[in-house]
Amino acid sequence: MGSALQITSTSQIIEWDTTKDQVEYPSEINKIYNEEILNNRSNFTKWIDKISKNFNNDIDWWISLPASRNPYVSEIYHLVCVLKTLKFFYKKKIKIKIITGSTELKKILEYKFKDFFKIKLINKKSFLINFKTAFNAILFNFFLFFFIKLFIKKKVIMTKNLVLIDTFAFKSSIKSERLYKGLEKFIRIKKINYLFFIPSFLIEKNIIKIIQIINAFKKRNYLFKEHYLKFSDLFYAIFYFKRVKKFPSKFYPFENFDISSLIYKEIRSNDDYSSKITALLNYRFSLRLKQNKIQIKKVVNWFENQIVDKGFNFGFRKNYPRSEIIGYQGFLFYGQYQNTFPSQEEFKSNVIPKKIYVISKKYVKLKREFCSKLHIKTAPALYFQNFFKTFKKTNKIKILLILSGIVSLDLKLLKWLSFLFEKKNNFNVVIKSHPLLSLNKININFLKKFENRISISDNSMSELLKSTKISISSGPTSGTIESIAYGCYLISPVLEPYDAINLKILKIPKNCYKLVYDKIDFVKQIDLALKKNNKFKRKNNFFLKTNKDNINIFF
Repeated sequence: MGSALQITSTSQIIEWDTTKDQVEYPSEINKIYNEEILNNRSNFTKWIDKISKNFNNDIDWWISLPASRNPYVSEIYHLVCVLKTLKFFYKKKIKIKIITGSTELKKILEYKFKDFFKIKLINKKSFLINFKTAFNAILFNFFLFFFIKLFIKKKVIMTKNLVLIDTFAFKSSIKSERLYKGLEKFIRIKKINYLFFIPSFLIEKNIIKIIQIINAFKKRNYLFKEHYLKFSDLFYAIFYFKRVKKFPSKFYPFENFDISSLIYKEIRSNDDYSSKITALLNYRFSLRLKQNKIQIKKVVNWFENQIVDKGFNFGFRKNYPRSEIIGYQGFLFYGQYQNTFPSQEEFKSNVIPKKIYVISKKYVKLKREFCSKLHIKTAPALYFQNFFKTFKKTNKIKILLILSGIVSLDLKLLKWLSFLFEKKNNFNVVIKSHPLLSLNKININFLKKFENRISISDNSMSELLKSTKISISSGPTSGTIESIAYGCYLISPVLEPYDAINLKILKIPKNCYKLVYDKIDFVKQIDLALKKNNKFKRKNNFFLKTNKDNINIFF
């Protein structure tokens, strides 16, 4: 803590804007905040579980943001770590100027630390923005409901003992199922007529795109929830904001912090309202299937343990208790997504599947972090089967920058890239943007002067990595682990603590990657890596290859 002591002696005051992303925090703050992020996972989960026991049979609670434990939609864990970080500096008598967008947090800080810290309150979100978020979600779901009801013919189900597979609709889904790659082809070959995909739609301004996806789905083995849902179900979902008023304003404290006001405000917020509506429609969907006497043998949930999944699983476990309800985690390991690690209370309350399937043995034990009773098995890594095809590794692409789809992290990486170009004039870089965040949604005018040294690629990740020498990746993206798997040398800027922790947890050999903590070292390590002629073997223990036995979990 030498830096902290130095600050005290020079009477400087650190300014910490807690409304910004972690990558923008002062280094002195970031060090302690990172420790709190890593150290409070278990206690935080147990605390949320303790609160959840009082509402364990209430779907409205389980789809609330605090119950989600997803740090990318709920601020509660972030604010807990803010308080724990400030507690550390308070004990050290180190002054900090705190900027917050939360009136509730300001009051908690003033009470708990007795005006020791200087606090500045800024307007982060207006009522108008919150209202617009909810209104757009409601409008979108009204459109989906009536368009499918009025213009899409309902399929007549001729078979019993159906298998239903939960999925999401993307533009790429027009050609083939995106999340369960290759499964449609297998279904056609085997002439399976009892399996149907159940799509959920992400809110989209481009209605034409949504109509194109719907028209593609109607010709294939997809069932639309809207054909079974009633108008009353839509109203039930839309008026969630009315029902949350039933929840109390007082909750158990976290350690010695009473943050009831933060929880209560978040429960009543309109953030992620589209997901809340989808979750409640998922919940009601299973009820309507039961009322229609639809017999179901198995349900497969694309299981990220988000609120849409809780609505889906809670509904099917309640209305089809004898059916096989499984969760498929067809993605790689991301420690930062705490929600993907189910808790004890989620297990007891039946808001998660009966069985969970992961795509590598490496992840089985890790997924039991908060609940040792979970029934976890392995399944084929459908999305990553290209890895097992024979190919010749080349170094045609010297440097590949992989973006995560999180604006703040991607912007930081691109600024580091700009710094690289300024220091080195002989480097060209290929950029792979995230499918859910195109580069035109990020302000990258600072890269315009280097545009002749940048190539933007739409090729698949697997195709790019087969030809890549050095990959740069950071944040919750499959690109990090895929780079290692394909034998690329990974340079990972540590922009959040899990950039280092995930690689350590997965026991990846240190000679396969280099962690960098500043832009100067970033340039140095790229320069060194380009001069080396390292050849790394492909590592196949991150994915499970499909075979005739393990594919049967879907049937």
